[in-house]
Amino acid sequence: MKTSIMTVGNHSYIAIKQHGDPADMVTEILNLLTRFESQHPELIVESWTIEKQQLAHTTSAFIFGLWVNHRPRTESTGPEKRSP
Repeated sequence: MKTSIMTVGNHSYIAIKQHGDPADMVTEILNLLTRFESQHPELIVESWTIEKQQLAHTTSAFIFGLWVNHRPRTESTGPEKRSP
């Protein structure tokens, strides 16, 4: 899955731009988040949401991307500690 990432402050957007239901792409979405975390060890991911659109039950869903909220990792949070 080809993506692009834009980060401003403590928020990043991972563009996915793909047709499909997020429930059918669980592994791919979680792998994207894992890759984001491994590429940015200086950040702690606090939350994320999927941006999608489905106009009707009978239409195909479209996943625009993932909104990721994070904060800088500090010496006190260390590499192993995560926020609750």
